[in-house]
Amino acid sequence: GGGGPIDGAFDFTDLRKEKAGQHFPSTREWLFQEVDQWYRHLRSDGGAGTRVPFWLTGDGGTGKSVISAVVLERYKDDVAAWHFCRHDNKEQSAPANLLRSLAAMLCTTVPGYEAALAAGTTAEIEEALATSDPKVVFEALLAAPLLKGKAPEEVLLLVIDALDEIPK
Repeated sequence: GGGGPIDGAFDFTDLRKEKAGQHFPSTREWLFQEVDQWYRHLRSDGGAGTRVPFWLTGDGGTGKSVISAVVLERYKDDVAAWHFCRHDNKEQSAPANLLRSLAAMLCTTVPGYEAALAAGTTAEIEEALATSDPKVVFEALLAAPLLKGKAPEEVLLLVIDALDEIPK
């Protein structure tokens, strides 16, 4: 957000590149076809009828993070925000920090989001930036601005990898 009400999205560029580099071309195409079919369906009705997440599950080490990185590459023009949770990085995986990072990304990718966020009270924003309570962060930095702002014209993606690695 360039000096706006919230800054500081986590930078996952290196991790995304590392994981995408582990993808062997022409593999897992059946899964990418499923993602593409799901996304085409979302776009065809503007997301109005089907707001169902694409939820990928699998055992550790099966390549879910690789798939997330490839999805980010393939749909880069349609991704509004993304986050990689990591069991070995509690700061990045703390729910409140994840939400703050997503909000910071949305400020740069969704027209009008930063202005809608700035329209919140200073006290609400300051509390959301200081607390570890994910409910407070979600309400102030995500729900309120999304309800106040104008909806984007196109369906945008939000990619979160490894939710199971969030601290309990």
